[in-house]
Order: sequence, then structure tokens, then C-alpha cells
Amino acid sequence: MEQRNNLVLQGTETFSRGQLDNVALDGGALVLDSVAGRCLQYGSYTTPEFAMPAFCNLNVSWNAFAPHNTMVEVRCRVYAGGNWTGWMSFGKWAPGYPRCSCNSQSDDGMIFLMGDTVTVATPGGGTGVQLQVNLSTNDDKVSPAVRLLAAAEGRGEADPFLCDSQGATPAAAVEGLTNRGEQVVSCAHVEHLLLADSAAGRLPDLLSYAFQEPQQSTETQLWVVRSDSLEDAFYGEGDVAKRMAVLKTQGKNRQGFSPLTLRQAAAALAQGDPLLIPALAVGENGLDFVGFALYQEGAITQWLTGQQALGASLVMGERIHWTGSGEEGAMMLQSTGCQVRPQWEGDTLVGLCLHCRLEGVPTGGWTGEGQDVEQLERETAQGMLQALTALQGARADAAGLQGRAGLSNLLRWASLSAQWEEAFPTLPIQTAVTITVTERQ
Repeated sequence: MEQRNNLVLQGTETFSRGQLDNVALDGGALVLDSVAGRCLQYGSYTTPEFAMPAFCNLNVSWNAFAPHNTMVEVRCRVYAGGNWTGWMSFGKWAPGYPRCSCNSQSDDGMIFLMGDTVTVATPGGGTGVQLQVNLSTNDDKVSPAVRLLAAAEGRGEADPFLCDSQGATPAAAVEGLTNRGEQVVSCAHVEHLLLADSAAGRLPDLLSYAFQEPQQSTETQLWVVRSDSLEDAFYGEGDVAKRMAVLKTQGKNRQGFSPLTLRQAAAALAQGDPLLIPALAVGENGLDFVGFALYQEGAITQWLTGQQALGASLVMGERIHWTGSGEEGAMMLQSTGCQVRPQWEGDTLVGLCLHCRLEGVPTGGWTGEGQDVEQLERETAQGMLQALTALQGARADAAGLQGRAGLSNLLRWASLSAQWEEAFPTLPIQTAVTITVTERQ
């Protein structure tokens, strides 16, 4: 077996060393072979057997393109304990085909696959790997294409390798990550996709790329950076990748914003709904969350910042950190329910009432006096109203108020739907907040 530390296969010369069954090389990529101009329905490519330094975790990566009516499957087997395992599949992918993490294991249960990582629990670890790609099509005019196959030793419990890359297109940015540092990086490892606000019009292209790329997770987080270019925004930022890891942790704790995934963004755009995309900018403390970009009809039409952004987070049921008007008290606020009730005069929609219940945990400078709670209730209600007024001005129901209002009385849904688009921009809205203060967590 050929000895390798990090296995990277790409290009005609490298791929040609493997076994091609009903598969050809086109422009350095693996594609289905063709006869008389028609693609064969099935094909398989198998790499040579490669020896590697002993490993306990092996990360497998690939870069592929699968048009409509085609499918890609990547499999691997490892050499451990004196024997080769059977083939373990990382799952099949095709446009419109449900994707999920695949888990499989060897017969003795000592070698198993989770996500894109193979873990070897046998003494001495694994010392060899072989990869295989299966291609198929239901349209003899198109073929999937695989441009890269890679395998690299995992880092186990060590700190993850973090890096960032920029490009004119999503594919170019991901390509810039390949072979960075000691690890083979592919789109399977991309956790964040950032758009400069000047490039927001290309969001459909980005989402199309994500759903065409087999390894790209649709759970990757989407951000807008409030700057004409990412280079300008990141100037002076020491380590963008590490900073994004911190912001992701804040998002998990739901402190002021809810991360938006590519899957959620694509679902909204498919229905023609507006989006509130978490926005970043560079301030005194470096790259940070600054609010939301309102995206509709192919462009960013408004920014929600400050109290508007906090109010929007509360309307959407998020957890936020709120500082009182006098800055003498701060509290972590979590929505425990927000009732949206339409107001009617006969069959005419004339208003909307929002009553939100919040649970507050003091984080500093809180006296616990009744007037403090009342003041905070007024301030949060005002912040929510400011956010909703901004959305009304943009004719964008990005908080999903129509659906929530309809749940209050399903019998009036038809009437509500018929009037909503015309009424929403000028509909009088009342907001009320009730806060229950609990002990510090």
C-alpha cells in the first residue's frame, strides 16, 4: 500500500491511478462514462489502498456536483486489526433527496462511522484507507462530477483547526479552504457563510450552490456583514474564524439573535417571504452582532439595530440581554409566550394586539423594586413596537404575524388572509409586556 499522511486525490493524473468502472475523467473530474453521447446509468471509482500512520479518527471529504436527476455516494473502508473492514457509506446525495448523517459500523462494532468521521476503537488504530465513489443518473444527458476526494487524520479532543477564506463566489471561497494547514478542509466543514451587504443580491446563487454541493450542510449559518467588502470589514480583525466560533456560541445561548441556517433561508425565499438575517459589523470589540438585515425581493431594504433589533428578537421569541434606560440595571430576558390577537370591527381587520410574557434574570445593578419592572415592561414593549413599525414601513411581515394572528381564531383565517397584505403596512399595533423576575441562575 502507498504510504500517505493526508490523502488528497484531485486531477486527471491522481484519479487515473484508481479503478474506473463505467467512469471517465473529464477536465480532471470523475464523471459517468458515455456511449454514443449518452451517459451510462451507473459507474464506480475506487482508489488504490493507501497506508497511513496509525489513526483513531479519520475525516473523509469530497467535492462534487450533482445536477438534477443524478446521485453521488461516497464510501470508505479502513485497515485495522490485520483486516479490511467492509465498505461503509457516508450516504447518498442528490437534489431533492433527503440528506442526513449516516452512522454505520463494522461487524465487531470496533470501527464506526458518524457524520464524515471514521472512528477506530481497535488496539493500534487504523493503518490504511480506501475510498470509493458511486455515480448514477436518471438522465443520460447529464452526469454528476467529483472533483476531489480526501482523508486526513482527525484531531480527536484537540482544539479544532479554524480558518477563513474569501471569494467572488461561494464555490471560490470554499475552494480557498482546501488543503489549509495540516488538515484537509472541504465544504463539509464550513460552519458560516458571510455575505457583504453589497453582495446580498446574490443570496439565491449562494443557496443554489449550497443545495447543489453534496457535502455542504444546509445547517450552515448565514450572516450579512455590514460593509461594502469583507476585506474592509475584517481589516484589523486578528482571527475571523475564532471570532465566528465565539459568535456561534452566543447564538446557541440565544443572546440577542437566533442563527439563520441556509435551510431556513431557502424555505423562506421559496415561499416569497422576507427574511431577517443576523448582521455583523466591526466595532470597538471587533466583529460583533449589530442587529438584523431585512432581505426582501432580492435586496436588503432596511437594517434593524439597537432597540429595534432587540425588540425584533423578543417578538420572535428569542433570549436577549437588556440594559435599562439608566444603565443601572441589566437583565437576561426570555420570552415564554407571545399572543398575537387581531382586532375586528365586523368582518374588517382594524388592529393587532401583542401581549408577550417574559421571564427575567437579573445580571447586574437590579434593585428588584416594582417600579423597575414596570419601567422595563414599558421599554421592552416600546422596542417591540419600534421593530414592528419598521417592518410595516417596509411592507414585510418578517416576524410571521399573519400566521400567529390566524391561530387565535381559525374560523377567521380566510378573511384575515384576504385583508392582510393591504392592511398590514398601516395596521394599528399595540404591544404589552408582562415580566416575571426570577432569581439569578
